[in-house]
Amino acid sequence: MTTWRFKCALAEKAGGNSDFRDAFTESLKAAVLVMSDSISAGKRTDGSGLLICDRLTNLGLVVQNYKIIPDDKELIIATLKNIAM
Repeated sequence: MTTWRFKCALAEKAGGNSDFRDAFTESLKAAVLVMSDSISAGKRTDGSGLLICDRLTNLGLVVQNYKIIPDDKELIIATLKNIAM
C-alpha cells in the first residue's frame, strides 16, 4: 500500500471575516426577530435571540432592532415589512 504525503501551506489569505468587515465604510446593521407564542406571552425567557444579538455585535454588526412577537403569520409579515423600511 502506498501512502501519499503532501505538504500544504497557505500562500495568502483573502475573504475572511476581517476582509468582509473592512469592505464597508459604515457598520452593518441587523435585526433579530424572535417568533414564539410562549416567549411573547412571558411564559418562557428568550435565550436564542439574545445570543444571536451578542454574536452579531461581537462580529461588528449593529443590532438596530430586537423584537419578540407571537407566532402569527400576519404579524410576522407586518413586522418584517416594518423592519425592512
